[in-house]
Amino acid sequence: MAAFRPDAVPITCRSCAAGRSLDALILIELARGVNCDESRLLSALAVRVDHRIGLVQLRSRLRELANRGMVLLEGHRRTMLLRIAQFSITRAGRDSLAAHARALDLLAEEIHVALLTRR
Repeated sequence: MAAFRPDAVPITCRSCAAGRSLDALILIELARGVNCDESRLLSALAVRVDHRIGLVQLRSRLRELANRGMVLLEGHRRTMLLRIAQFSITRAGRDSLAAHARALDLLAEEIHVALLTRR
């Protein structure tokens, strides 16, 4: 039997019931302006995600997004146990969200057309 991994659990957005990755939800919340501190980001994510996200998992995802150039971290250290002072979304992160939004919009339009022509 495989060991339980929290990262393997699909994350479902409560507002739209669509499956999304934690990275996308973090970028969405940062784009909405939730960039003051870790506790505010955790509470904003708790509203959208069905299961609890740990602080260490959040810090890990923020560092991974920073390594990919999508999030700017200020006042952080290498260890996951120390607080990240401030973080914000970068232009690359906004561009990534915009590209995903356009792709989802096109997909929704294709589904709508397919449903209309199915009759």
